[in-house]
Amino acid sequence: MIGGLHNGREVLRDVAHPWIGQRVVEPRTGRTGRLGLVVEHVSYDVLGRERVLWTEAHLRPTDGSGWEWRANLDKLTLTSDHPT
Repeated sequence: MIGGLHNGREVLRDVAHPWIGQRVVEPRTGRTGRLGLVVEHVSYDVLGRERVLWTEAHLRPTDGSGWEWRANLDKLTLTSDHPT
């Protein structure tokens, strides 16, 4: 879990993902980048049960833009140059 990011209802935690370090594309924008970090936004109810609200990907550009960005992990795909 990423320390210090708990507000009583939501927690951010970093998670391992098999695509970390791989080139991915965000089809909506056409941007390509290398997946650097995956963070889950988790909510807890009054009984302590957790629910993942969404999963966010942090990407480093490989498309020449020079700007890192965040995207919904579920919307990313591996680039075609990824070895299978």
